[in-house]
Amino acid sequence: MKKYFFILIFFSVSFLTMNAQNGAFNSVPVVNGKVVFEQFIHTQSALSADQKYAALSEWGKNKYTGNPNLSGLRFDDRTRTMTVSMRSDLGIQERMTMSYRFDVSVTPAGCMIVIRDISYQRPQAGSIIPVTLSAEQTITDQAIAINDDDSTLRNNTRRATLAFFNGLFAEIERLFQ
Repeated sequence: MKKYFFILIFFSVSFLTMNAQNGAFNSVPVVNGKVVFEQFIHTQSALSADQKYAALSEWGKNKYTGNPNLSGLRFDDRTRTMTVSMRSDLGIQERMTMSYRFDVSVTPAGCMIVIRDISYQRPQAGSIIPVTLSAEQTITDQAIAINDDDSTLRNNTRRATLAFFNGLFAEIERLFQ
């Protein structure tokens, strides 16, 4: 009977843990003082690395070519890497625009996503020059802990950023399923 009880507890804890993770990115990691999101996607072994890279390249070209918010799109066929530099509206009330760079590197086992160089711009009252904020001063645990007039803005920005990057991750993950 104890055996079944422990199995039931194990599956309950596993289920709760899986439900608690709403995506690949649930927190804001800081590496050497910089916000850097990293996640590995295990892919089907039936596809070769070249086939995976071809699917990624086609997706990247279709998604980003001609986008006015695109700053740069590079493909390195030798290392099977795609790098995208982009700006995106986060869709929050404060009209926050996020700039970021992400790399996707394809390997035989899967692909690695690295999102870095994240910054935000928002309008400044009474000025045409927007305010630029780094991810480190906006969405980290330390920034969120500050209780001031901008705490709601930082919380909304963090939530929107995590949702945006989880959406990007899910889109790339679907390429290999």
